[in-house]
Amino acid sequence: MGAEGCSGICEKIIMLRMNMPKLADLVYKYIDARGIKCLYILAPGGAEDFVYALNQTPLVLYNQNTIRNHMPVLSKDLKLFLDDPGYKLSLLEQEIAIRSKLFIKCRWSTWSDFVLYTRDSQQKETVDFTDIPGVPVELINIPRLIKRRRK
Repeated sequence: MGAEGCSGICEKIIMLRMNMPKLADLVYKYIDARGIKCLYILAPGGAEDFVYALNQTPLVLYNQNTIRNHMPVLSKDLKLFLDDPGYKLSLLEQEIAIRSKLFIKCRWSTWSDFVLYTRDSQQKETVDFTDIPGVPVELINIPRLIKRRRK
């Protein structure tokens, strides 16, 4: 599909990619103000630009590869990845998110909503990514546009 079929979505995605360093800096400042020095990233495919930008901050980053590459004994002992690797890994990541000091959620994610409800019952801090101070308003509506296009 050419740019003419994007209905403005392509431009918004380009704007989002161009703002990755700024967004990563906003996330870094937000969590640094809370004394947090490391971050577990539960990022879907396509978030490589954001992960790269976060790697430019002083944060220590962890993700699925940390579990797979640095905890092979744990994953083997629990048979974590043998039968249904996606589902079991998702459960483990939900537990990490639930137990973390701070959870930054995605407004449009039911996965994030599950973690939010569990954290709320434990009175733990959760913030929506779009509520982090400084996130440009024009970037907040991008997921809605993308969902509308997929229908």
